[in-house]
Order: sequence, then structure tokens, then C-alpha cells
Amino acid sequence: MNKIICIFIALILTKALADDDHDWYPKDPAAAQHKCNDVLSAETKFNLMKGVIHNSPEVSGLFMCTAKALNIYTSENGFDTARLIYALEKMNRLHNRSAVEECVRRNLDVKPEGTKVFNVAKCVEDENVLVEKVKYGVERKIIEKF
Repeated sequence: MNKIICIFIALILTKALADDDHDWYPKDPAAAQHKCNDVLSAETKFNLMKGVIHNSPEVSGLFMCTAKALNIYTSENGFDTARLIYALEKMNRLHNRSAVEECVRRNLDVKPEGTKVFNVAKCVEDENVLVEKVKYGVERKIIEKF
């Protein structure tokens, strides 16, 4: 009887330890994003690669598709901030956790949802660019000293 109880407890612990807290995250996020990029015009792809982000139906659609494909946004609940932060970490795009939280908070009541998703994505990207500029400026000053 004790052996059965021990085996049962071991199975429960194994299951608990094996559960992935991030099982919502796609196994192949690049494929999910690629699917969303396929509908973009060559001009929009070129602009995005240059870092030029304009609010257009095409770009808003891209951001909405990507957010839903990565399971960080639903029409019913909006952004899941913890998931958004996790996804940004996985993509090495998280530079400021509190800025991401603020971007989501600032856009909670924005309508329509395409505008909300665009605003959050643009806000996060602007914060990332700002951090990169500051980082580059600091590195440049250090190099100039030597």
C-alpha cells in the first residue's frame, strides 16, 4: 500500500515539475510571425526594416496578427502584460519591463482594438529605440575617452 502511495505522489510531483508555465507560447514563434508578414507589401516591409512605423491598416493588421499568434493578446481580454514581457524577453527585445507595463496601461481603454495594439507595439518599440540610443551614446562616450 505504501509503495502505491509513493508511486502516486511521485507521479503527481513529476507532472507538476514537468508542466511548462509558458505552454501558451508558440513552439515556433518565428513561423507564427512569418505568417503575419506574408500579407505585407514590399514597401511596408522595407519601411519596417528601416524602423519606420506608420499607423496604417496594413501595419495595424500585422501587429494584431502577431500579438494573437504569440498569444499575448485576445480581443476579449486585451494584452496579457506578463505574456508580452515574456515574449519580448524570448525575442531579446525587452529593455525596460516597467516601460512595457506603462505602454499597456496607457492604452487600456483605446478603441478600436487595432489602434490599441498598434499604440502598444509602437510605444514598446519607441522605448527600445530610446534605450538603444542611450546605450549607444554611453558606449560612444567611453570609446571617445580612449
